Amino acid sequence: MCQFKSAMVVKAGEDYRLFYLDDDDSHEEIRGKFDIRDTGPLCKATPVELIPVRGFRGPDDCDFVFDDAKPDWWDESWTDRIKMELYDVAARQLKGEKYKDLYLSGLTSAAGLTLPKTVNGGLYLRGLTSAAGLTLPKTVNGWLDLRGLTSAAGKS
Repeated sequence: MCQFKSAMVVKAGEDYRLFYLDDDDSHEEIRGKFDIRDTGPLCKATPVELIPVRGFRGPDDCDFVFDDAKPDWWDESWTDRIKMELYDVAARQLKGEKYKDLYLSGLTSAAGLTLPKTVNGGLYLRGLTSAAGLTLPKTVNGWLDLRGLTSAAGKS
């Protein structure tokens, strides 16, 4: 399942290229927009995700995961670089005015999280148990999923 922040990594010689969309976290949409083919024996593309889990104060608050299995051509030296790049992209996008669907379901703490003013689709925050530090967007034009929330006031 595509989560915030999704991207495609394509091997380019000894390095990589990172592809993402500003307003969508669908790997299918990313593949289509950039004409990325990730099937067949010569495939050197893989879907990845940066998932905020412990807050959003920095990349260490997030998990970097492969949407599929880690490919055998993956260079471990890329992992921290891509994690930092995706964090920077996500932080810039969250400061923007609009976002389509925003999947932050793995997030357990709102620490350091600044949401955009408008989410044009659904906002999925089901992993949060406390609303401490959370400021919701002015507008959410889809589902607002807070089903894990047990305290609206936060911890004292």
